[in-house]
Amino acid sequence: MVKDAENLLHLIDDKVRKLSMCSMDERIDSLRQDQWYNLDFAAKLVAMLQELMANNRRNIRTACRRVIAPSGMAKSFILRQFEKQHPPQSSKLQNRIVYPVVMLEIPSDPNVKSLMERILTVTNLPVPRESRSHLFDHVIKMLKHMQVELIILDEFQRIHWASDKVGHLVCEAARAIAGELHIPVVVAGTNQMTRFFLSDEQLSSRFHPFEIAPWTADQAFLKAVSTILSYMPLRDPPADDIFTAEAVPKLLTSFGDRTDDIISVLKAHVIACLEEGEERLTLDRILSGHRA
Repeated sequence: MVKDAENLLHLIDDKVRKLSMCSMDERIDSLRQDQWYNLDFAAKLVAMLQELMANNRRNIRTACRRVIAPSGMAKSFILRQFEKQHPPQSSKLQNRIVYPVVMLEIPSDPNVKSLMERILTVTNLPVPRESRSHLFDHVIKMLKHMQVELIILDEFQRIHWASDKVGHLVCEAARAIAGELHIPVVVAGTNQMTRFFLSDEQLSSRFHPFEIAPWTADQAFLKAVSTILSYMPLRDPPADDIFTAEAVPKLLTSFGDRTDDIISVLKAHVIACLEEGEERLTLDRILSGHRA
């Protein structure tokens, strides 16, 4: 008997419940799309960004943050989702495009010039040929004009590829942007960027760390698995033995300790269930390694 969407209380919300009533192909197609999962660390990161914007009072020394996470923890996806929540807007009164949040990956050849050019590119502004020697001042002028409230510089660990001097200059440029505009700047990347900040007391005190650690075999990991599964459109709830203390280390071994891998493995198992006409995910299926 097919259940009613209203009775699928193991699923996160009405949107997922309605999706679970769709055909196998439609559900599988949805699983292959990017999806927001309201994991605790993701919610904390978003709340931190929102607080930075809310507390921005154009003070002389605006708070900045340094988001540190290993590759695969979904850091960039979360930051992009935050950017999408604050899209560019057209200001008819001022006849300009207003950018509340500007997010970009720093260039693969990190230096101050390439960073300034990337900022202009992502905000759809041309790079002026005649003022390359004053590029920083030009970027500051343009960002003021666009009323930017928060800047996110992702993949900041790429400064590790540059010389110590150039990497330090890029860090100083990020701090100078915050100082000139009196807005928060967030740098995000792996732990490889940390040495540039710890070697400079002013940088370290300005960019307070927000760390995202890999998963360990604990209740937080089990809660994350439960949350992710609540977004998976199966009509029957997952088997109870998935959520036992005995299962936790086995699940971590099966999934790995990175968010992207956990989501990918669970999606593969759920897709396999759907293709076989099953509506319940079991611990045996997960531990057997059988996937689509």
